[in-house]
Amino acid sequence: VTKGKKVKMEFKEVRGQKGIKTAKIDLNGTLIKVGVVSGLENAVKVIKGLNKEYKDYACIEVMACSGGCINGGGQPLSTNAKIRQARANGLYKIDNQKVIRLAHQNPIVKKIYKDYLTTTKIRHQICHTKYSPKKI
Repeated sequence: VTKGKKVKMEFKEVRGQKGIKTAKIDLNGTLIKVGVVSGLENAVKVIKGLNKEYKDYACIEVMACSGGCINGGGQPLSTNAKIRQARANGLYKIDNQKVIRLAHQNPIVKKIYKDYLTTTKIRHQICHTKYSPKKI
């Protein structure tokens, strides 16, 4: 992507009820693979495949609940796929009607960066996570 060029991406390939969804995005000739997993049983499958079929993925979002947050702990659980899809469609509709849809365009986020997250060092200390092996 050219710096300063706005790109609108709708990852429709990774929407829906299927437990493992993938998409490929062409960014000026560079193919980026992404995935979305819902349900812990599917997360285990993807984790086992990280050195195989999923090794070239730039990012994989993992949601514990089957169907994602629309069937999560804060929602009435539903075994009916039509109900879950109606919930998802409602959320997509609400999202599409929002004036601000991206975090970097949010005036509150901009103010936080301007007033508090003023250096790369501070941003890394507050916004980045490091993982390391633990002995059990």
